[in-house]
Amino acid sequence: MNSRSKLIVSLVAVVLILLVFVLQHFMNAGLTIRLTEAKLEEVNQRYEEINASEEAYDAVKARFDQTVLDIRALETRIPNRTGFIEAMNFIRNTANQQGVNLFTIVPDLNDAWPNIKSNLMTTSLHIEKYPVSLSFEGDYLAIGYFLEALMDGPFEFNIGRLELASELGSEGALNAKCMLFAYMLVDING
Repeated sequence: MNSRSKLIVSLVAVVLILLVFVLQHFMNAGLTIRLTEAKLEEVNQRYEEINASEEAYDAVKARFDQTVLDIRALETRIPNRTGFIEAMNFIRNTANQQGVNLFTIVPDLNDAWPNIKSNLMTTSLHIEKYPVSLSFEGDYLAIGYFLEALMDGPFEFNIGRLELASELGSEGALNAKCMLFAYMLVDING
């Protein structure tokens, strides 16, 4: 082979080698671009998840703030610890007004119902539910008016259990036992 042919073969070989290197570089660059795009897509998805959770947090925070406002609005109907005695006095006064002879009124303040203090995590502002056992006597209408006056009064009460029994020999008088649930607003921070 003459030197001219060797030169052409050498140039073609160099061009082919350069072409292989260039193609290899672009293939590597393409692979790197695809991997980078995949990572970018993953980052974008994660960013959208974070934005969605931030929006959810804002909605939960707004709902929590509204719930606190709603609980604060109940302060007129649900007494705090110092106003609970007023609620018990309201029961006594209502019984007198309705002609019901109130024998006993026994609030159980040792334990909430359900046992909020030991079973549930609470916020600093919450409502506790206490059972109040009542026993009283009166005629059927007086007992009805008494219970209705309790439900319509300035405090929140629920009747959990009511037992009526008539005594032999006492004309028109009914003995009644009632489990009343009273509510107390508790604000630990003040």
